[in-house]
Amino acid sequence: MRYTAQDISVIITCYKEGELLRHAFDSLHKQTLLGFRIVLVNDCSPDQHTNRICEELAQHPQVTYVRHEKNMGLSGARNTGFSAMTNEIAMPLDADDTLPNDAVEKTLETFNEHPSADMVFGDYALLNDAYEITERISCADLTEGNTLFDPYKLAVNYKLMGQSPCKKSLWHRINGYSPEFSNTVQDVDFWRRACLAGFEGRYIPSVIYHWRRLDTGMNNSVTEENYLPLRIKSLPFYDRFHPAYGKQMRDYIYRYFSARLMHRELAAFVKQEKKHFSFGQQLKAKGMRFPLLYKVGRKLKNRWR
Repeated sequence: MRYTAQDISVIITCYKEGELLRHAFDSLHKQTLLGFRIVLVNDCSPDQHTNRICEELAQHPQVTYVRHEKNMGLSGARNTGFSAMTNEIAMPLDADDTLPNDAVEKTLETFNEHPSADMVFGDYALLNDAYEITERISCADLTEGNTLFDPYKLAVNYKLMGQSPCKKSLWHRINGYSPEFSNTVQDVDFWRRACLAGFEGRYIPSVIYHWRRLDTGMNNSVTEENYLPLRIKSLPFYDRFHPAYGKQMRDYIYRYFSARLMHRELAAFVKQEKKHFSFGQQLKAKGMRFPLLYKVGRKLKNRWR
């Protein structure tokens, strides 16, 4: 099968980006290859300026416009975009980012060169407020040395662009984006689950995404409290692709719960991961069910040292 531009949908998700949404949309009209579809998902924006722009863009014949009746977060908006597309290849685009002029063409070329690929990934550039490139992130070291994606290398160095183009069939296979991480680390969770499910990825040695990463963006508002559920959920990923780090992560999670006297969370975690902890660690976790006694015992232990 040979893909054409009509087999691609660019999925734009927006909330209250305002004029930034125009920049994202304009970058699509500058593409060297046209004829693709655009799915625009408005995640129940409270910003009237953003809503007016959405209504304007919805008039374009290549646009499928969906507005949520309630806010569903980025995971929900992405899932709506994938569901609404009627073709095979998705190119997610956040409303405050842009695509380089040849991104669609490079993506299509790579899928045609490797028709069995489930996704393609390339380099990406970081932009400042003035849309100037400040840094290029190369993803060449996530391959086996040619173009084939290597999940073992991703486990050592997570640098994959979350909005990497993929086939709708892959999204279906892993049940889409998780609502649990909708406004935090949905992309990391998505691709780690994809690695566990297995897929073929191919590298494009070009910049295919412009990421306007700002201090006020979602990535900079994610806290350790947000990351912790992902760390726990990602343990099977590390067990398969980076076992040594999986052990370190279990020790970290154990210490995190223990230091905060989160006895219920620690007991549940140790029970679930029992085979990975020593008898002493299991005993400590059980003792923390009685936090006052545990505090006294810890003070006595420190005094005896």
